[in-house]
Formats: sequence, C-alpha cells, structure tokens
Amino acid sequence: MCIVYQVTTNPPSFLDLVQHRFASHCCETLFLQAAPVVSAELTAPLEDQSGPSDDQVLVSMENMFLYMLHELEGHYGSLVVNQYASHTLRVLMVILSGLPLARVATTSLLKQKNKEEVGIKGLPSLFSGETASRANTLPSSFAESLDKMMAEIASGLQPLELGTLATHPIGNPVLQLLVELESMDPWEGYITPERSILQKLLANESLSYSSSKSFIHQLLYDPVGSFLLEKMVRFAPGKMFKTIYRQYLKEQIGNAVEHDVASFVIKAVLERLGKDELQEATDQVLTRLTSLIQRSKFDVIKTIMERYVARGLDVGSIVKTIEKELGEESPSGRLQKIIKWDDESSMDDQEQVGEDDDDVKHHKTKNYGRVHGSMLAQTMLKHPGPLADFIHEGLLDTPAPVLLCIAKDSAASRLLQAALTEENATVVHRRRLLAPFFGQVASLASDPVGSHLVDAMWPGTQGLPHLRERIAQELLPAEATLLASYHGRSVWRNWKMGLYKARRLDWIAMGKTGGRQSAAPPSMVKQNWKTTTRMAPARKKHTALLKEVARRVQDTA
Repeated sequence: MCIVYQVTTNPPSFLDLVQHRFASHCCETLFLQAAPVVSAELTAPLEDQSGPSDDQVLVSMENMFLYMLHELEGHYGSLVVNQYASHTLRVLMVILSGLPLARVATTSLLKQKNKEEVGIKGLPSLFSGETASRANTLPSSFAESLDKMMAEIASGLQPLELGTLATHPIGNPVLQLLVELESMDPWEGYITPERSILQKLLANESLSYSSSKSFIHQLLYDPVGSFLLEKMVRFAPGKMFKTIYRQYLKEQIGNAVEHDVASFVIKAVLERLGKDELQEATDQVLTRLTSLIQRSKFDVIKTIMERYVARGLDVGSIVKTIEKELGEESPSGRLQKIIKWDDESSMDDQEQVGEDDDDVKHHKTKNYGRVHGSMLAQTMLKHPGPLADFIHEGLLDTPAPVLLCIAKDSAASRLLQAALTEENATVVHRRRLLAPFFGQVASLASDPVGSHLVDAMWPGTQGLPHLRERIAQELLPAEATLLASYHGRSVWRNWKMGLYKARRLDWIAMGKTGGRQSAAPPSMVKQNWKTTTRMAPARKKHTALLKEVARRVQDTA
C-alpha cells in the first residue's frame, strides 16, 4: 500500500482508484495481501524494528489502512451501487470484520464462480489455503472503522431506497454482507433499529405493515432479491425470524416450494424451524410431492429428511407418503422414479447425444433430474432405518440388466457406489447387491464410469473375502485389456492386482487388515527397497509388451 503513496509526489486518491474498471481489481488484491501484515504487526510492533535509515519513519500497515478509509468516508453510499467500487467495498468490509476469506458464504459474495484465479508467483492464493481459511486477528481500530462504515451506509438509506437496492444486482450483495455482519459479535444486540439494515428492510418499527408483506413476497420470487431474503432468514435473530416466518412465509411454503427461485429460501426456512413448525411445513410440502418429483425438485425433500433426523422426528411417515405418492407397487419402480430412470430413454442416454440443440437441451434436463435424484437417494442411504431401507429394497429389487446400465451412468452410478461404501450397509445388502455384477466386472473396469464402481467394490467386499477374490479372478484374465486402458490401469492398481498375481497370500492378508481401507502386508513392509528398484525395469518392459499385444489384438479385430 505504501507503493501507491510513494509512486508519485501527488499520490492518486483511493476514491478514484476503486471506481476504475481495472484499478479496482488492483486495490482488491492490494487489500487482501496487506491484511495479513496487519495481523503480523500485532505480534511484532514497529517500535521493535528499525528502518533502512535513521531518518526514515516506518508507518504501520494499520495506519495505512486507516488513512485509506479516511479518503473513502462520506462516499460509502455512492460506492455501494458503483459498478466497480461495490466489489472492492465488499472485500474491504470482510477484511475489517476479520472473517475468513475462504468461507463459502463469504466467497460467494466476493467473487463469481467463473472468476479467473490469477496467481502471482511468490504470493499465496487469495481465496484458498491456510491463510484464507483462518480468521484474522485485527486491531480494535478496524472494528471501529467497520462500525462507522455500516452506520454511514444504513443511515443514508431510507426504507424506499432499500427496497430498490434489495433487487439491484450490484447493491444487493452489499446488503447481504451487511445483514450477515449485523448478526456477528460485537454488533449483535448493539445496533439500534435506526442503524439496522434488517429493521429497515422490514419497515423499521413494526413487521405488521402491509407494505412489508408485499415487499417480502417480491423478494421471495425475485431472482436477485431472493438471495437477500435467504440471508435474512439465515442470520436474523430468533425472535425476528419467527415473526418473518409466521406472518409472511408460513402460508407461502406450499406455492413457493415448486418455484425455481423461491425454493432456495424455503430450504433456509426449514433449517431453522422447530419440531412442531417443521412438521406443519412438511405437510404442506408433501402435498406437492408428485409435482416436485416430476420437476426434479429434490433439494427441499432432502432438506426435510435431514432436518427430521436432526430434530429426532419419525421419518417413517415421510417414507410412507413417498411410497403413496409415487404410486408404484414394486420397490424398484419407486426407486427408478426418484432417480429419473426409465429403461428405454436411459438405454439411449448411453449412446452419443445428437448435435441438434433440442436434443442437447433435453439431455441436459434429464441429466439434471438424475443427478439430483441420485443425491437424494444417497442422502437417504446415510440415515439407517426407513430411509436407508427404502433405497436398499429398491436396489435389490432392480433387475440385473438395469443395474448394469445404472453402473455406466455418470449420475446414477454414484448411488451404487454409496450403497457399497456407506458404513451402515450390512454384509447381506452388499453381498446381494454385488451378485448381479459377477461376470461383468472386467467390462465395467474398462468403462470410464463403471470403473469407479469396481473401485468401490474393494471396500464393499470387506468382510466378504470369497467375493473379493472372485472379483480379482475375473480381473486377472483381462490383464492385457485393462492395462491398455487408462481406467483399467487405475482399477488394476487400486485392486493391487500385481500383488495378487505374484503373492496371493499377501494380497489376502492385506485385505483382512483394517476396516474398509487397504494396508500393506508385513511382507511388503519388510522387503528391501532395492528389490523394488531392481524389478522396476522388468515390470516396465512387461507392461509395454502387454500394451503391444492388446494393440495388435484390436488391430486384427
């Protein structure tokens, strides 16, 4: 920061720099890199250091920050809606608050998902690493400066202006961050209603105004304003949240849960509800269950299941309602409806999608539903009892040809992997689930998607040594084909097939050590490292020979 002040005799104003298209990004990087220096100066004050010369005075980084903030005072209101300065202002607020930069809630406000990560050699990453994930220890002057900044922004905004700013694409993220900062110490319980963004957003003195109801309804369905309402739901004090929910959102759950935008706010609401209110909200959601499944709106259903488990409520009622709404008699039919799987269209998805734009759009839509349906089923597997039993019964009832197609689908195959690797998966379930794949393991090992399922069979056969050895016996004859494939080589390596081929007893002993993870047998640990080095050229030559044989076989075919 001192470079900015020393580069010319007339240093540029930070007020001008933060509003410049390119200079604003330089200021952002400058602030992020200078923030750790302030924390370091608290442990090593400048009074204990000497400058390059006796007549030169060292200025602390803290004072440089305060001098820069002094230039911006009185202009925070205009910077909030500035196209370039707004982004830098949010970064500055996070630095002054001491929040970790790598926190998910904070990162989404500081940068877009597609923002390019431009690294500088010798400097740590701004949004990742140990420094970014650690809360900074900052001087009290930073808290005072942040308090002044928040007070100036809040006092300069009237309720009508806040209503416009709440749906403004540039000003909305600043309001989100202000709402989050209000819920933190030392500001929680300290900010007066006149300075509270939350109170002003909700018509200041009372939450019963009809204008507030229409305003909340507008935010709920607005693509930009819904982000702010979600923050308000998550960070509002308990008493205020109950008032918001009971007066404005309770009656809207049934309609909002099917909306593409409003459903995210409903998820945040469900996460804060108590037992009784959660059950009432669940009854409204489950009446729309058929429509939610048809439109692949599984996020709200998944949230309800997680909250029921966290609150200690009976999830059996949810399972019964799902079975009733799906209307299928067989467990496999109900499961395939959840993961958006039907035999004819799913078989076609294994083939190449056409170049037509309509075909591509249709494929992406179906894949979106299958991904979220698979995630819902994986969530159910994590919770023993009715939820996990629903998925296990569906998988075990599914015909073998359908399971093989599911194993090669990029989204649905993760359900099979989870069913084999979850800690609550019993030996009986895993043994019955593995049975349809015998005779097809080698072909799955060479498949880009199926190979991950074969990898999951290693922990899935823990406690089933005869099945583990049977899978290895299927992989061994296909050695040449597997080593000629990238995914096959990965399976060969993960299954330690080289050890199985050379020292089968050591391979069996390795499988018995530990729980679901592999460990090297004693004979491998005690062997001299020179043996491995001496055998390396021969193994490399043998692998090259196998690849050449596989290539010639493919050419002749």
